[in-house]
Amino acid sequence: MSVTNLYEGQIHAALSAYGAAEEQNSQEMIVTGEGASASEPAVTQSNLPTTLAYTVGSVGIEIDVDLSSMTAEIQRDGTVVRSWTVGVGAADTPTPTGRYSVTDTLDNTFNPVYGCCILPITATQPNLPAGWSGGNRMAIHGTTAPLGQANSTGCVRSGEEDLRYLMSEVPLGTPVTISN
Repeated sequence: MSVTNLYEGQIHAALSAYGAAEEQNSQEMIVTGEGASASEPAVTQSNLPTTLAYTVGSVGIEIDVDLSSMTAEIQRDGTVVRSWTVGVGAADTPTPTGRYSVTDTLDNTFNPVYGCCILPITATQPNLPAGWSGGNRMAIHGTTAPLGQANSTGCVRSGEEDLRYLMSEVPLGTPVTISN
């Protein structure tokens, strides 16, 4: 398997691409984004920089979100270590299902409606409401709205205690599976 233009800031893209490549039984994945260039030399899985914090498949933890039960759980090596109630997308802006990964962990200094913390993921929202100016990027974040309801614009909403746990335990690149 070859990886092009991989560096620490893009490990999330590599893991996301790995998931897509794995589904297609492909042996090659291409990572693009900020700093990427077709002229940069390829980096293979066997010669990744030693400062790289994660390699493909190494995080050992995953987040599973079940839209029908409005719950999420963290599994470490296949064992559930935490579960909690979440808010999910409303009927006209449903949370997209699929396999994604955590790209960042942010302390919220942007807007109090998102709670203490934000974990952006590689998913995008294809069903944005008219006039929405917040972009199409999906995240797991806090809320001032009740949990256990379909009341978001697609993001997965969690309570502050659960978000702080995620911030302390979830490395970048952690797989996030959202299913019905």
